[in-house]
Formats: sequence, structure tokens, C-alpha cells
Amino acid sequence: MGWAIEIARPGQVKVRPLMFGDSVVSRMVGHKSSRTTTTSAIRSPQSPDSAARSVPAQHVWTHEGPRERTGALARKVGHAERNGPLDTGSVSAIDGMLATARAGLDRVRPEHLADEIAAGALIIDIRPVEQRQHDGTLHGALVVDRNVLEWRLDPSCAHHIPQITDPGQRIVVVCNEGYSSSLAAATLRDLGLSRATDLAGGFQAWRAIVTVRESAQPRT
Repeated sequence: MGWAIEIARPGQVKVRPLMFGDSVVSRMVGHKSSRTTTTSAIRSPQSPDSAARSVPAQHVWTHEGPRERTGALARKVGHAERNGPLDTGSVSAIDGMLATARAGLDRVRPEHLADEIAAGALIIDIRPVEQRQHDGTLHGALVVDRNVLEWRLDPSCAHHIPQITDPGQRIVVVCNEGYSSSLAAATLRDLGLSRATDLAGGFQAWRAIVTVRESAQPRT
């Protein structure tokens, strides 16, 4: 049996058995206006991931943002990431900010992270403790809480970590899925860390690469 989630208003969520032909109506409230969208019902309440997969991609949201986008919005965001800042009248302000941040970054692909580590890059894991406990640690990374990141990595700050020795050193910021890390890396560049960047796809993309490589290795 499936389940339907009804959001009457922000903060009020109801879960009931799914009826034939049923749908979920959710209201998403923005800064000055709200809009109502209808999505297919969530099929299983067993886990956030399984629930998210049964919702259309453009309505799947994590702590950091949408897992993926489809249709016209994806084309607009993709164009902006390739060609510069977005016209925020066509998409949300945060999508425009994200595209602008990424336009100034030479993002690291997950399959190249090991090469960055071998070359001496400082890998900064900004995932919250709950995600690290659930998904595991990133070997070779230094954990820095996002709320103190700028103070710990600013070479001119009295509270910076000892691993920061040069404004030109390579820094790769890692979050869960590669959204908040882009904004963080752009902020670090604003502080003068000229080679700061982030990991495209975040920890989840890196873990997927590692899983594929491990499964391809012959068993002894």
C-alpha cells in the first residue's frame, strides 16, 4: 500500500493511505509569494531516499537543494552554469547565485579527487555530523563545520587552522551533493583563497565512483 503526503500549510504535514488516482498537493512558500504544485504520491514512507525517488525530479529536495532538475528549468540552469550569471527573473534567486558561484570555479570531478589529494590539495569536508555518521567519512579530508568555515580557512584570521599556510594553496570543499560546497568555495575565493573549489556531486558522487571501482575488482 502506498502513502500520500498532504501539506496543508508550512509546518503541517498529514500522511494517509494512498487512494487510486490520488495525488499530493504541496504548497511551497517563497519570500514574497507562494505557488502550488501537484506531484505524484510518495509510495513508501520507509526512508527519505526511497520516498524521494518516487517524486518527480524537479520536486525532490535535500538539505542542500534539488537532487536533479528536468525540463525547461534544467536547460536554463545548465545554460547559466556554462555562460555566466542568470537572469533571476527566469529562475529562482538561489539558482542564479549557484550558477554565478560555479562560473568562477574549476570544479573537481569525483574520479579526480584522488589525484588532487596526491598533489597536496587540502580537502575540506563540511557535511554535518549526522551525514558523516550515516554515510561514512571521507578519507584524507579535514572536517570543518560550515558555520565557522571562513574563520578557519582565512589566512589573515587569527583563528585559522594550521593547515592553511598560503592563500594560493589548493582547497577542495566537499558537501553531501555538491550544492552548498559551490557557494562555500566561492566565498573562500572572495576571501583571497584563489585556488579554492569544490567537488562536483559531493560525497555521494565520490562514493558512487568508489563503489563501482570496488565492485569491478576481482574477488580473492
